[in-house]
Amino acid sequence: MKILALEFSSPVRGVAAKGDSKLGYAEEAGGRETKPFALIDAALRQAGMTREEVECIAVGLGPGSNAGVRTAIAIAQGWQLASGVKLVGVSSAELVAAQAAQLDARNPVHVGLMVRPGELWVAGYNASIYEQPNLVEPFRPLSADEAKTFSLFRMDAGSGTEGTDGSKSLFPNAGWLATMASGRTDFVRGETLEPISLRPLQFVKAPPPKFSME
Repeated sequence: MKILALEFSSPVRGVAAKGDSKLGYAEEAGGRETKPFALIDAALRQAGMTREEVECIAVGLGPGSNAGVRTAIAIAQGWQLASGVKLVGVSSAELVAAQAAQLDARNPVHVGLMVRPGELWVAGYNASIYEQPNLVEPFRPLSADEAKTFSLFRMDAGSGTEGTDGSKSLFPNAGWLATMASGRTDFVRGETLEPISLRPLQFVKAPPPKFSME
């Protein structure tokens, strides 16, 4: 199955294309505006694929950048409407756990995300190089001192913050997403894809106008 993977949940936005024998990859990092279709075309060229050959799109659902994940979901939804491709959503934290397993991390593998300054959330996975990671400790808020008691892989920390809390920086990778998606069969309709958020989104209703234009 030829797969296009979109992982936009971290500061490194990546696209991977997995063909019959090649894996194409393209990414953008930092604060630059992401041009998703330029990344998609670059990854497809490396894999020797065309847009028409894509059979499945895998989307990293976060947690992480809500705007980035929603961009990836919108692309996947439009692609499915246009060509009927299969879709699969994967937790970006699960990707990091799988990547950490390749680095011989001990179980449980702890994955962390700074939701906002001073608010660190951490989850634990049992992960190996042979199987999909299994969530054993759901995300919960932890203090910096608590987080120092185990090896932590931060999925949001760049070079400027790496190591300040004893953690290691490990962004979710689109290439890993493509590989993990190749073993999945839990395909979904585009309208069911939603970003994974650790804190509930709060919407404040606008107050009524103080005067009338009549």
